[in-house]
Amino acid sequence: MPPLILEKSDGGYTYGATDLATIIQRHSDLRPDAVLYVVDARQAQHFQQVFRAAAITGHANGTTFQHIGFGTINGKDGKPFKTRAGGVMRLEDLLDLAHAKALEELPYNAGLNLAELSRLAEQISVAAIKFQDLKNNRLSDYAFDVDSFTRFEGKTGPYLQYAVVRCNAILVKAGAVPGPGAIVLGNPSERVLALALLAFPETLEATVKRFEPSVLADHATAWRRRSAPSTATRRC
Repeated sequence: MPPLILEKSDGGYTYGATDLATIIQRHSDLRPDAVLYVVDARQAQHFQQVFRAAAITGHANGTTFQHIGFGTINGKDGKPFKTRAGGVMRLEDLLDLAHAKALEELPYNAGLNLAELSRLAEQISVAAIKFQDLKNNRLSDYAFDVDSFTRFEGKTGPYLQYAVVRCNAILVKAGAVPGPGAIVLGNPSERVLALALLAFPETLEATVKRFEPSVLADHATAWRRRSAPSTATRRC
């Protein structure tokens, strides 16, 4: 492990110095049991050096430090995603691209005015971006493909939104929220759904323990892929 450089030859201080100072201040002000650093995975060695220095110098003070790294968003060419001008792509830019694509895909004959369509497209685009970021392994890089993000089928945010809308429509048609009663599994697809629901608590626990949102994202869509199309499945 390379040594952590705190002061440069010209007298300037490095990120290592400020990160170590932050550890000292946090212990003084907060006395945390654990500190999680959610930062680009490419900074892994830097944080290893900082945490190691904190332990060697006695400034860890019993606090657990963990780097929760994540991958980068790339273009279809596999390189870091940039604007047409070559600058860094901001979250606002990504949302604008997804919003434009969602608006393009929405039917204009659905009886909605332009303002309503724009609001609906915003809801869809935000879900698309969020779920795309959560469904991939946290450490993996992924390509920003707005065409696949905004689909209403497959492992996407809009697909989950569509599933919720269908479930709500069924409840509206039923006229009331179903009350307590016996659970009868009369179809293989119903059994698949029941097992998925029972697995939710352990899935959530695994997500938290591993700091891995993709586990929960996969659970949210995987049961549907394993079940055969049927009336029972459509009843959600």
